[in-house]
Amino acid sequence: MMKYTQEENGYDPGSIKSTRETIQSQICSSLAGAGNLQSLQWARGKSFSWDELTCYMATKKGHLDVLKYARGQKCPWDSMVCAVAAGSGHLNVLRWLRENGCPWDKVTCLKAAGSGRLDVLKWAHENGCHWDKHACAVAAWKGDFAVLKWLHENGCPWDEETCSGAAGQGHFDIVKWAHEKGCPWNEETCAMAAWHGYLDIIQWARSRGCPWDHMTFENAQVGGHQEVLEWCRANGCPDQPDSESASDSSSESSSDTDSDIDSDTDSDLDSEAESDIDSDADSDLESEAESDGDNETE
Repeated sequence: MMKYTQEENGYDPGSIKSTRETIQSQICSSLAGAGNLQSLQWARGKSFSWDELTCYMATKKGHLDVLKYARGQKCPWDSMVCAVAAGSGHLNVLRWLRENGCPWDKVTCLKAAGSGRLDVLKWAHENGCHWDKHACAVAAWKGDFAVLKWLHENGCPWDEETCSGAAGQGHFDIVKWAHEKGCPWNEETCAMAAWHGYLDIIQWARSRGCPWDHMTFENAQVGGHQEVLEWCRANGCPDQPDSESASDSSSESSSDTDSDIDSDTDSDLDSEAESDIDSDADSDLESEAESDGDNETE
């Protein structure tokens, strides 16, 4: 009688176990997000697996009682739990997280800035949370002048993405203010404004010496903004890259800026969570900020 091995039959007990644990973890995180503590306790009593997403979902929805239970049962967490507390505006939860040793990093300030939660941002900064240029960039992209102004006045760094992000979303007042305060800009300011047809921003920026390149022309063309195209032609905007290398550099820069400020995720955990629950538009910014700050996590 022929004896078949598990591999010959296509049977992998390890993968089945992994699938079962994944489903159980999803159930636990869903119960945590719904604030259903009793059902979560039942699931854990049946030895259901869980992971960081359980704490993440409880925090995002502000269910502190569920979070306390999960941590009391040694449910794992990571810095994204603090970040989602900040982004959701749950300052009381963020306080508890920090009092109980949950790590945080630059993404906490990024999330607070991106959601306009100045109270959370202030508290995080006052309590030693790191930040970087992406906090200013996302505030500018969101058009949140109050947050951007506070960030700048309190020493948060910024770079060209602040102006280009504001320009791309039509926040003319922020472009003006940032430039007057010495925020740097580059060709991306005009290029991003052209992508969305903001001729007034391009005209103002050019009158003050903002550089441009063929991407301004190309973005206006792709976006179908005829008025912008005509003005660009009449005012000497290049319609071709100076060289192949310049083309590669400009294309990469334009793509990076748009995706940096216009999409949303950080870690494998945050990607999984946001596919179901988070439509914030700052993912690549968070990914870059998180990778920059991995060594600074406390």
